[in-house]
Amino acid sequence: MKNEIINHLKKLDAILISSHANIAHLTGFEGFSETEREVFLLITKKKKFIITDGRYSGALSKSVKNFKLIETGAHFFLRNPSEILKLEAIKTLGVEENSLSFFEYKQIKKHAKIYPAHLENLRTIKDKNEIVNIKKACVLG
Repeated sequence: MKNEIINHLKKLDAILISSHANIAHLTGFEGFSETEREVFLLITKKKKFIITDGRYSGALSKSVKNFKLIETGAHFFLRNPSEILKLEAIKTLGVEENSLSFFEYKQIKKHAKIYPAHLENLRTIKDKNEIVNIKKACVLG
C-alpha cells in the first residue's frame, strides 16, 4: 500500500478514491471511462474495495486481484453509501476533494464525516516494485 494512503488511514477509517488516474494507478485497470463516474475505490485499514457495475466484473475479476469487487455500481453507491459505510464501521472518510462533484460530496457527507485526502503525489513517488519495473522497461527500451 502506498505511504500516502497509509498515513491517511492512521487518522481516518477509510479513503474513497474517485479520480480516474489514481484508480488506474492503484488497480492497474485502465478500462474505465475518464468522463463518466463508473468506479470508486474504498480503502479501509484492513480491506480494499472496488465499487462498480456488472459491465466490468469479468475483466476486473481476472485482472484486479487485490480488491474485493462490489457490484452495485458507482451511481448506486452514491444514492445509498450508508450500506457499505455502516457495514465497515466507517465514520471518518478521506476523499479526493478535487475529484468529487458537489452532489457526490453531499451524498457521502450524510453518512460519514469527510476530510480531504491529499493524494497529489500518489503516482509520482515510486515504491520498490515500481522502481524495479521502470528499470526493466529501460533495459527493454
